[in-house]
Amino acid sequence: MRKYFVLSILTLLTLSSFIFALTLLKTTVEELTQESNLIIHGTVQEVECRWENRAQGTINTFITVNVFDYLKGTDDSRIVVKQLGGQIGDWGDVISGTPVLRKGDEVILFLVENEESYEIHSIALGLFRVYSKELGEKMVINGLRNVNLIDPATGQEVKGDKANPSFALFPFLNQIRSYLSD
Repeated sequence: MRKYFVLSILTLLTLSSFIFALTLLKTTVEELTQESNLIIHGTVQEVECRWENRAQGTINTFITVNVFDYLKGTDDSRIVVKQLGGQIGDWGDVISGTPVLRKGDEVILFLVENEESYEIHSIALGLFRVYSKELGEKMVINGLRNVNLIDPATGQEVKGDKANPSFALFPFLNQIRSYLSD
C-alpha cells in the first residue's frame, strides 16, 4: 500500500512540473529574427516592478537595457522591456516561464511591440543570456526555466541540449545578421 502511495505522489509531482510550466512551440533563430521588431545586445541596467492594476493584483516588471549593439531596429542607447509578473514587497504575480533578469546580465533580446512597449518574443524564447566559458570565450544560451518546448513538426516535447543549446557569441550574432540581409 505504501509503495503505491509513494508512486502516486511521484507521478503527481512529475505531472505538476509539466502542468505549471509554460509550453511553447520551438522556434528557430531565423523565425525569431524575422518576427521580432527589435533585436538588441546589451546589459541590464535596472529591473523595476510596478503595479499595472493594483485592484486586480497585476504587477509587471520593467527592465532597462543599455544597448551596445542593434541588430534590428532603432538605435536608442536604452530600451525598456516589459514583462508580465513581478514582486512588490509581499505581493507577487508569478507567470510561469517568465525569465528572471538581474542588473548586470548581458543579454541578446528578440523583442516584439505590444501596444506601447517592447516584450520578449514568446515570453522566454527571445532571451539569450551571454556568459563566458572557462577560457573567456563568450557563449549564448536561451536558458529556459519552467518552459516545455514542443517540436512543431512532430508535436513531441524537445528535451536536453536540443531544448537549450549554447552557441559561440560572435557566430550567433553573425547568423542573425545573415537572416536580416536575405
